[in-house]
Amino acid sequence: MTRELLVSFAEAVLRAPESPSGVGLVPGTFWAPDVHGQPREGTLADKEWFDTVFPKTSSSRKGNTAEPPKEDDSADDESETGGESGATTEELDEEIPEDALTRMTQLRSDLPSVVESNRDSVTTIAEQLRTLLAHIEAAVRAREEAGAQEEHPDARILYAEELGEIKKQGVKITELLDAATLTVMSL
Repeated sequence: MTRELLVSFAEAVLRAPESPSGVGLVPGTFWAPDVHGQPREGTLADKEWFDTVFPKTSSSRKGNTAEPPKEDDSADDESETGGESGATTEELDEEIPEDALTRMTQLRSDLPSVVESNRDSVTTIAEQLRTLLAHIEAAVRAREEAGAQEEHPDARILYAEELGEIKKQGVKITELLDAATLTVMSL
């Protein structure tokens, strides 16, 4: 939890009744901010997100929970001077074990960006393969225009083997995407 996240969340809550803060959103809703306060499109700031980011804790102190937590005057001094220690966040991260629901919510909220990143990577690979094919085709045309002999058979076999290895990776990608498609139906 960062100051930027808290400020961004507060601003989004205050703006939400007036107008949507993202494309496709109705008034009263907004995209959940990331740790730096930037909206994460595709992740709605709903109750599950809120409970994950702002877990229910009464105090970071260990001990008797029957007694109300004692006021700490030094915290007031820090807030008046604008200082932030960040130690509370570290303590809370260590004290609160991540439960299955929290982990599930986090994984679900990260899924759109992971899918998009992989789609972008595969798109880049496809573009690189188109460039490779164009380069090979240009080399063949240039050889034919020059009237030169074909590359030595050993070199052509080596290129074919290397392209075969790339193709094997493509098959693995297809198998993994098929498995991911089947698995996502259980999400």
